[in-house]
Amino acid sequence: MSRLLKTFGILLLVSGVVASGCSSSSEEQATEQPTSEMAKAASTKVNKPSQTEPSAPEAPSATLQEIVVIEPPPQVKAKEEIKIPEVVSPSPADREIPEPVELSEDEQAKQEFHRLLAVKIHSADQHEVRGYWDAALAEREEIRELVKEFYGEKAWQTLSAEMACDKSKKLASLSFEGKQKYSRLQSLEQQAIALDNAGKTEEALQLLIEAIKLAKEVMGEDSFLALNLFHREGEYRYSLGQAKEAESLFRRTLAKRQAIFGTGHPLTIESFNTLAMLLQYDRRAEEAIPLYKQAIEASKEVWGENHPQTADEYNFLGTLYFQQKEYDEADTNLNQAAEIRRTVFGADHPTYANSLFNLGSLAFERKDTKQTLIYWETAQEIYEKTVSATDGQYRLLLRDLGRLYISLQKFPQAEDILEQRLETAMAQWGREDLRFTIVLREYATLLSYQGKYEQAEPFLEEVLTTQEKLLAKQDPQFQQTIEIYSTMLERSNQTEKANALRQRFVMVASDPNGNQMK
Repeated sequence: MSRLLKTFGILLLVSGVVASGCSSSSEEQATEQPTSEMAKAASTKVNKPSQTEPSAPEAPSATLQEIVVIEPPPQVKAKEEIKIPEVVSPSPADREIPEPVELSEDEQAKQEFHRLLAVKIHSADQHEVRGYWDAALAEREEIRELVKEFYGEKAWQTLSAEMACDKSKKLASLSFEGKQKYSRLQSLEQQAIALDNAGKTEEALQLLIEAIKLAKEVMGEDSFLALNLFHREGEYRYSLGQAKEAESLFRRTLAKRQAIFGTGHPLTIESFNTLAMLLQYDRRAEEAIPLYKQAIEASKEVWGENHPQTADEYNFLGTLYFQQKEYDEADTNLNQAAEIRRTVFGADHPTYANSLFNLGSLAFERKDTKQTLIYWETAQEIYEKTVSATDGQYRLLLRDLGRLYISLQKFPQAEDILEQRLETAMAQWGREDLRFTIVLREYATLLSYQGKYEQAEPFLEEVLTTQEKLLAKQDPQFQQTIEIYSTMLERSNQTEKANALRQRFVMVASDPNGNQMK
């Protein structure tokens, strides 16, 4: 979900903005989930119902859940940041180049201060890596004074800098054996991260447990380092389906962080979000909502109202209200997120487009088709100018917008979108990929729906041929293709061919005794 980031040269953890664009369409189920606009965390532990394509185009099944589902917080791995190759990407000439922003003197001074801190923190880190503990401590103490002067004695940044000093003092005072143990736990932590990134979470967890044992022994059970490792253990355990154990670790970490840092600190905000997301996916919204509200207030205290992180916090809460069908509350929070993103990023930024996508989904659920179109078409215009055609959110928007056009019988617009999706799918995956066949099937279904049977038939034949190589007869995807193809043949007065197709690929099942039966 989230990781320790060095921001302004201070070791801190920015709250995990975790959600992914989860599609209920077959195309998305056939591949990895695209990275969503709120977070970069995907979960493999939430079993979403398998859905098949309709035999004829229907109204989009768009819900906010499909676009901004809050994912549970178990994973801090590379698959959280699914990297889709940018095969079809606008050329530089097609992109709008924003005008350079002229910073005020205060903003310039802040940037220079952050650069200075980054250099000093890097220097202190390198001293620790090389075992120059006294030099690292001297650097940390200088950083603490700089931060205190810049932010004030009671700022959370100063508290973080103070804790970094305490850590360096502790390291400097360790015996030779203690320093060896510290080096060992660092190595174990890095190995665990690498294993987790490679999808070997069980092995990663074992190394992490060993690292935690050393951290408690060397730095103390309530140390900055130990708490971060406990939090990561919770993420790993959730990823492995150990939700009860993960919840216990998240609650413990939240309580400790609140006691040490207070509410107004990025680490505490991270813990609010992590626990809230777990509870949300456990269908305990009444417990999750207060945590999200606390995260919003803490984010405003830490970063201010007009900050991307605060916008994400509003988005989290708005999404949960949406899932609870409390649309007025959802509207308030999602609009607040959109307004902040527009203020911070501008009206031509993909992050603002993500909010428009969300608001369009909310309008769709409220049966406000006109407003849905306004939001989604505006988002489409922004995405076209700013992101790759393979961007996960953009792909989801095109899918849902295309289906909305079909439901409104705006077939030319729907065809344009499906042709764009086909071009992207072919460039990204190739014609022999299951994901491509599902987009092609949807395109052929649209043609058939309009009575363009001669155009649709060769496409459906291609889908059938490719899927026959890739899927078993009993696979729902393959059976759906058979049904769509045979229905198209019947509508085009090719009943005999339709019957032969159904007979050829009739699904084979087994009775309770294991005997095959038709």
